[in-house]
Amino acid sequence: MSLLKILCIDDDPHVHQLLNEAFREKGHSYSYSLTGAQGLSMVQRERFDIVVIDLILPDILGWEICRTIRGNPDNSGLILVIFTAYLRDVDKFKQFASDLNIDLILRKPFEPTEFVEMLSSFLIGTKKHDESDELSETMNELRGEYLDDFPKKLTEIKKTLERILETNGDMVVVKELMTKAHKIHGNAGIYGLNDFSEIAGKWENFIEEFIRHNAMGKQIGRADEFIDLSADYLLSLERNYHKYTAGDSAKVEPQPLIRLGGNAAEIKSTSSFDMSHHQKEAPDVGKILLVEDDPAVQRMISYALKTRRHSYEIIGDGDDARKRIMEPGERGLPDLLVLDINLPGTDGFTLLREFNEAGILFKMNTLVLTSHGREDDMIKAFSAGAVDYVTKPFSIPVLMFRIQRALKNRPPKEY
Repeated sequence: MSLLKILCIDDDPHVHQLLNEAFREKGHSYSYSLTGAQGLSMVQRERFDIVVIDLILPDILGWEICRTIRGNPDNSGLILVIFTAYLRDVDKFKQFASDLNIDLILRKPFEPTEFVEMLSSFLIGTKKHDESDELSETMNELRGEYLDDFPKKLTEIKKTLERILETNGDMVVVKELMTKAHKIHGNAGIYGLNDFSEIAGKWENFIEEFIRHNAMGKQIGRADEFIDLSADYLLSLERNYHKYTAGDSAKVEPQPLIRLGGNAAEIKSTSSFDMSHHQKEAPDVGKILLVEDDPAVQRMISYALKTRRHSYEIIGDGDDARKRIMEPGERGLPDLLVLDINLPGTDGFTLLREFNEAGILFKMNTLVLTSHGREDDMIKAFSAGAVDYVTKPFSIPVLMFRIQRALKNRPPKEY
């Protein structure tokens, strides 16, 4: 799995040749388009983290591409980067960038490696990666805690498989197993344990398909076959756990946190103009409620929010979340609700629907954070009133950016 998924819209093939090599060397996914129309089509079809746009294209001006992208609410969390050789009227350029929520501006010509470094610096709010040692140590510590706890997760899965065998395929227990696979799929990738996440995701899909084709009332048919195939997935997880804990070769670099300073911020270089005052703006430190039942994800996100000086609280149960929102009392409503879907008690989709019917979603923004990445789930969430949708495993930088966006666009306080 790549760190970030990047699209570059530029009509110069040589630019893509150089940037492709530079970005992929850092582990990022790089796609490109030679025309504005093709680039817009790619943004509609695929989900990117960052879109880099040249202003002068053969078919559509870069500004129009930005305006079209920003006009779609689904792209509210997308990071837009402009690069161009034309910067004669700086004040007018700044105004355009501010109006269209451009996040980073770079002047051509530039060195590809310098561009990648500046973009990385923009995402972590510092020009030197070695200044984030404390953050890296914390992320490594959290990943270590997750790995330390992983054998317990495997033991619980084994016990669940044994119960499926004892009950001859009881559907309730089978769905318990699917939930356990779902949790690993969504959470392991956050810590850079991408093999774990991929195996668990395939296992979750297998269980879902097996239930669909073999459901027999309160039980599943062909239970013995189901257990044999599930045991193979469990064995793959065990092997990968031992691979990651075997030695130094198993180390995984944590992903850095975003530190953004506002719209049209720019990292200064020898080839860029000065918009550094934007970088000094404090982040929009709103009040956040995280509803998430997995302790590992709670710790990871809480550290990221604390680093950005957000005020936040965490609830791990759907019923408790309903009470907190429906009866806010003196604490009031949060500015942003970050909501998982698979929760003990009331599930996230039900909560969204109830909050919407009560008129509460007009008073706060909601960002859904879940392993459910299917299109119909996304449509269901947006239809119920969510303003953004992030799938697990997620990139910490992108999640922090989207939280920043949602806070910036939150409803006014007069509600």
